[in-house]
Amino acid sequence: MKRWMMILLLLWALPGWAQEAPEKDKATHDALRAMKDQCVEALNKGDFEAVMALCDEEIVFTPMDSRLSHGKSEVKAYLDSKLQGENKAVEGFSTEITVDRLTTLYGDTFGVATGTSVSHYKLIGGKNLDVENRWTATVVKKGDQWLLASFQSGADLFENPLLAAAKKSAAVLGIAAGLAGLLLGVVLGRMSKR
Repeated sequence: MKRWMMILLLLWALPGWAQEAPEKDKATHDALRAMKDQCVEALNKGDFEAVMALCDEEIVFTPMDSRLSHGKSEVKAYLDSKLQGENKAVEGFSTEITVDRLTTLYGDTFGVATGTSVSHYKLIGGKNLDVENRWTATVVKKGDQWLLASFQSGADLFENPLLAAAKKSAAVLGIAAGLAGLLLGVVLGRMSKR
């Protein structure tokens, strides 16, 4: 019985241990948390120059629409195309990021982080859209600074607000078409009796 109690206590404590950085990696994880916080704050302010300062020159960026961007200039051009100019798709944007666990470190200069986010979009025309994403980021250390080397995010293909809106529109159109057909049938029926 004591043996089983020890095993249960060990299993119960594991999730807490998984979030605690070993002492030798504590400074690294603190630096990575600070970088994440700076990036989210800059994104939410629309300060893309500050975001770019946290990115490696050769960053690889794949957002939800799967448009691949290589390098800072392509990433900046992508963000500008969506959020600025006369053809912009989004009026405003903010995000809340949650990490799954501590960054998985591969040596002293490379790591992979994963998590989820909720992105809030204010679309052209005034509609608001909240999208839940899953993301993966690769970080590299150059000199004494951690930089974002790659970032990819995606929404659930089967459960997302765009799909829900499309389903709702299809239902409304179906009901409207049914009512129009019924009305047309009644009108034609009365006309044929005359």
